[in-house]
Amino acid sequence: MKRWVEGAALIAAMFACDDGGSGGGAGGAGGMADAAGGAGGGVVMDIGVADASDVDAGAGGMGGAGGMMPMEKPIDERCPDAQAGTYLLVFYPDRVDAYRQREFGATFFCEFLDLAGNGITTATGVAQRLDGSFLVSVPEEGRGAVYQFTANGEFDRRVESNVNLAGIAGIWNTFGDDFVVWSAANQNLYKLSEAGQFRGPWEPPQYQGARVPGITDMTFLDTDAVVMTFRDRPAQLFMFPDAPSFPANLVGPGNSTIAVQTDEGPKVLMSAQIGGEGNGFGVVLFKPIRAGRAAAIEQESVLIPASEIVDGIDLLSLSSGFLVLDSNLAGTAKISGYDAMGLLRDEVPLMRPGNPIGFARVPIFPDF
Repeated sequence: MKRWVEGAALIAAMFACDDGGSGGGAGGAGGMADAAGGAGGGVVMDIGVADASDVDAGAGGMGGAGGMMPMEKPIDERCPDAQAGTYLLVFYPDRVDAYRQREFGATFFCEFLDLAGNGITTATGVAQRLDGSFLVSVPEEGRGAVYQFTANGEFDRRVESNVNLAGIAGIWNTFGDDFVVWSAANQNLYKLSEAGQFRGPWEPPQYQGARVPGITDMTFLDTDAVVMTFRDRPAQLFMFPDAPSFPANLVGPGNSTIAVQTDEGPKVLMSAQIGGEGNGFGVVLFKPIRAGRAAAIEQESVLIPASEIVDGIDLLSLSSGFLVLDSNLAGTAKISGYDAMGLLRDEVPLMRPGNPIGFARVPIFPDF
């Protein structure tokens, strides 16, 4: 399940032109959750932890992730050859690894964030702030927390701890400078400020309420349009006027989606069960979406047919293709690089321990 969405426009030459193919597919099923969003969206009053007094508390300093002061390894030990640049970051529940990415492949560079050293072993998402620092979402007993790390890979502080965020299962950049998180415990969406502080329920465009069950990923096409994928039904386009679901004969449940900005408008790249629910996972590209109507959702091409990837828990657009992150469901997690036509160009097994939750290509180490 992807827990990262880049706020900046994704640029990919591979998607700049329209090949006119509409695709097809057959079979499958898939219902949509209660259109009214259920009765969720309530807020439990909680002052949380969101002030400077928590700066030196450490990840376990105030009742959550370990009960000890930070014990992370110094960054110069974890990354002795660190230098400013853009790296491929792979997120795990207990760390963030940095890779050197070249063309369609990648090589391990160092452990960028030592989450475990700060008592964090159950992280569910990572997002980058405008200043380059990182926010990490962590479920804790009876509440959820958000921790901040610097762009140089060092622990900073806990910026939020709130009972409403219990079971926090992901954090996403919006099209602006704030964030959206989702609670697997109550199925509600919440808004966080640019600094990662709790701001109350968040309602998707053209939707009543903040309760949206079964979310696996989301991507913002613009400030008033969001695509979400779900574990039990086809993706949905939350956009004026109708907020339609994607056709059930094209895609079933999905794990990841990203917006690809083009001159024609935003296209949508998605990993999902191709051809409908019950089929294997693949990757599909949809034509530019300009309105929230069912007729506006048109398949451009199936780039990776059903069952040719494991589960596609994350996607990343490149200038000449795209990367797919598969979990260790089939034994070994891996990153696969594909060109613009969907041809496999490289595979990188992730031999470090653990099961990844997402990846992103971002600038880090500004002071090195």
